[in-house]
Amino acid sequence: MQQLDAIRRSQRQKGNASQLNLFGMFVFSALGLGVLNLLLLLGLFVSMNRLSQKAPPSLVQTVDGRSIVTNAMESKERTPIVIRRFTIDTLTMLLSASGKLPPTADKPNVQTLDAGIAIRLPNQTERKVSTSTWQSSFALSEDFRASALQGISELMVPEAFTGQAQVVLIPQTLSEPEKIGEGQWKVNMIANLVTIASGNPQGITIPFNKEIFLRAVDTPPPSDVSTPLQKAVYQVRSSGIEIYGMRDYTPGNMKK
Repeated sequence: MQQLDAIRRSQRQKGNASQLNLFGMFVFSALGLGVLNLLLLLGLFVSMNRLSQKAPPSLVQTVDGRSIVTNAMESKERTPIVIRRFTIDTLTMLLSASGKLPPTADKPNVQTLDAGIAIRLPNQTERKVSTSTWQSSFALSEDFRASALQGISELMVPEAFTGQAQVVLIPQTLSEPEKIGEGQWKVNMIANLVTIASGNPQGITIPFNKEIFLRAVDTPPPSDVSTPLQKAVYQVRSSGIEIYGMRDYTPGNMKK
């Protein structure tokens, strides 16, 4: 009987020892996993710290092979120089008619008469704008483009489409962009619209003083530039800005 009790005690001791061994292995395994997780978190922290201290890329290459310098900024922000350059370039193209189409790559020395693009007015009559005006009009918002083209067509003389006259916008001053909302600005332009005809070489000048309202937009994907129209749209919208309104400039006009 005593021998049987001793055997049972021995078995219980072995069972307890086995449980202790399993518990010890579990503790050491958990400890090892905790240390490994800590090392991984430490490595991730070091990598993120290095990345945060690394200067953002300042030189990028465009799809046509050009390299340009860039600055990091929010998606709705634009620098004053970009806004001013976009405004001058866009308004100059919108309000100009040279009477000639720009040379093409296959015929760089050939100039073709610009017959213009027909624009239908609200009274159902038709007038014309230059091809450069029509192309640059894609820099305008969709809800503003049609009315802007109608207004511009009324400033163009018919002789501009027969090679007997030229119309050119001459900017004089352009104010610094005034921020009027998130991704929205207003600039004031003082300019003259000059029409030079064969019978009037000194030109006819009319003031063109406007408040111009601009906002930030997404640029079209570079992959979608296979047709001439898509190329024209991409070119005028590559600055990431559009004009969504324009009105006569009068000192003291309130912002909106």
